[in-house]
Amino acid sequence: MKVFKTKKRRNIVVITGIIVFLLTGHFQNIIHSFYIQEIPKVDMAEIIYKENLSEEDMMTVFSQCGVSPFAAKELIEEGEEELLFTLQEMYFTKPEFERRYIAFPVTAEEKNVEQITPLVNLKKGDILISFSTYTLNWRHGHCAIVTDENGTILEHLSVGNTSCFSKASKWGKYPAFLVLRHKDEALANLAADYAKENLEDVDYNILAGIINKDKSDDEEVDGSHCSHLVWQAYKAAGADIDSDKGIFVTPLDIAMSGDLEIVQIFGIDTEDYITRIKK
Repeated sequence: MKVFKTKKRRNIVVITGIIVFLLTGHFQNIIHSFYIQEIPKVDMAEIIYKENLSEEDMMTVFSQCGVSPFAAKELIEEGEEELLFTLQEMYFTKPEFERRYIAFPVTAEEKNVEQITPLVNLKKGDILISFSTYTLNWRHGHCAIVTDENGTILEHLSVGNTSCFSKASKWGKYPAFLVLRHKDEALANLAADYAKENLEDVDYNILAGIINKDKSDDEEVDGSHCSHLVWQAYKAAGADIDSDKGIFVTPLDIAMSGDLEIVQIFGIDTEDYITRIKK
């Protein structure tokens, strides 16, 4: 009887330890969910309404609202500069967001309670990445690929689901995200078309990529996960956007690919990406 009680106490201690570990991880992650740039807020009207904008002006716009120089220029030329002012206000204000469990109590994601951040000038082949999804202490993130000019995206959501189409606008519910674009527009279009034609309704497999990573020549892609899905679309089009070329591709691996340029960044420290904007 004494041995039984000792084992029972030990099991309770172990289970309690696991629960504390999980909760601590979630609280640590929630603190790093949104980043506000540590710079003064400026009057962008004095910049945007200039007759000729310099490279320095465009970099200021980027630092104030997270829209890259080429994307901001497109908005200004299209008479949609008011969107830049809206984004600036959001950029310097921490949104109210909540944690939602995808697989309790292991995997969760953060979503804004009300705010929907506009995504600017999306094109076929653009890649959406958020680091608002995490498992235990690993903020692995989530990603998707834009498959048409109407903002349709293809993504893998979670274990037990197959890949599916949805709308890019819902990405604005994440408190932090990136929009990336391949430098070769023709190749980006090929990747989007491949994803649309070949990667819908694929089973979720978190181990996809560890064995037979590239399934371009297979009759069908029999398993994937969010980052492998995006990587596979580009690999089939002729580009390897896995920055470390490892056997397992993550959203961060894709985010750091030198083949991609930033269209928009929101709620994420720009320090790791600023050199790519200046190239």
